[in-house]
Amino acid sequence: MSNAIKRCGYDGVIIRGRAEKPSYLFLKNEEVEIHPADDLWGVPALQCEDALRERHQLQGKGSVLTIGPAGENLVSYACCCNDFYHQSGRGGTGAVLGSKNIKGIIIFGQKRVELYDDKAFKQKASDWMRKARADERVQFRGQYGTLTTLDMTMKLGIVPVRNFQDGIWDGYDVVNAVKIRENYVKEDLTCMGCPMPCGKHTYFEYKGKTENVGGPEYETLSLIGSNLDIRNLEGIGHLNLICDELGVDTISAGVTVGCAIEAFERGQITEKDTDGLELKWGDVDAIDKLLHKIAYREGIGDSMAKGVKRFAEDYHLDESLAQHVKGMEIPGYDPRGTTGYA
Repeated sequence: MSNAIKRCGYDGVIIRGRAEKPSYLFLKNEEVEIHPADDLWGVPALQCEDALRERHQLQGKGSVLTIGPAGENLVSYACCCNDFYHQSGRGGTGAVLGSKNIKGIIIFGQKRVELYDDKAFKQKASDWMRKARADERVQFRGQYGTLTTLDMTMKLGIVPVRNFQDGIWDGYDVVNAVKIRENYVKEDLTCMGCPMPCGKHTYFEYKGKTENVGGPEYETLSLIGSNLDIRNLEGIGHLNLICDELGVDTISAGVTVGCAIEAFERGQITEKDTDGLELKWGDVDAIDKLLHKIAYREGIGDSMAKGVKRFAEDYHLDESLAQHVKGMEIPGYDPRGTTGYA
C-alpha cells in the first residue's frame, strides 16, 4: 500500500477525527473521496475487499485495505487486511479504524514517482536484485517462506506449545514447511520489488470446502497451530482464514485463546463462563466459535477481546496463564529459551 500512496503523490495518510457514519476512503491520484459504507459494515474483511474492488472496477489494480467485524467492535488486537494476503496485525490498527467509522481505504495512484537519479537508482536496484536472487539463503527462504522458522524454534526448544507449557511439539512431523510446500502451496507471493517471495498462497480442503488462504506464516503456524495443539494443516489453514475474515491478529488471538483453554483445563473457568462451549486443545470447531465470540464481543469473548492480560484479570486467573509483556501478547518464541526475545 505504501507504493500506491506514493503514486498518488503522498508520503502518507493521516486520518483525524471520526466519520459520522460508516465510511470508506478512496484516494485516486491527488483526489480524496469519502463514500458511505453502511452496506459494508459487518461484512468480513476479505469479502469487503472483493466488494470494493468490484464496485470501483479495480480488479488487480490499486491497493485496498479493510477491517473486519473485530475492528468494528474495537477488539484490542483487531488487524487491517491489505490486498487479501497482508495483515497489519499487532497493536489494534483495525480497532483504530473502527473507532473512526472507517471500513476501508482504497488507494489508486497512477503518478510517476520522481527519483533524484533515476538511471543510477535502477542500476543499483538491478545489481542488488541479481545478487539477492543468486544467494542460496534467499532461494531457500523464497521456497518455504517464514514456515521454516518452525525448524529453528524446534531445534532451540522455544516453540509455544499448549499456552507455552512446552517448547518442543510432537505435532511437528505432520505440521511443517515441507508438508505445506508439497501439498498446499498454489503460488508464491512477494511484496513489490522484493526478490524473495516468502509469502505463500495456499489451498486447504476443510469439511469438503476449498479454502483460499494467504499463509499460514510462521506466527500463525505457531500461535494458532502448536500453541493450541492443532495437529492438522487443514484446521490451521481454516482458522487462519477465519482470523483474516474477522480481522484479528493471529498472534494475540492464539495467545488469548491458549490462555482460555488452559484455564478451562485447570477448572479456573467452566462451561458456565463459555456459554456451554467446551474448550479443548486441538478442537478446531470450538476455537472457531470462540474467535467469533471475540470478534463480536459475545459472552466471554467480550473480555477476551481486551487482550490476555485484562481477560486474566477479569476472570481472576493465575497470572502465569497470561503470556504478555506490558499487556501485549508475546509472539511465537518462548523467551525462556532465547534471552534476545525476552
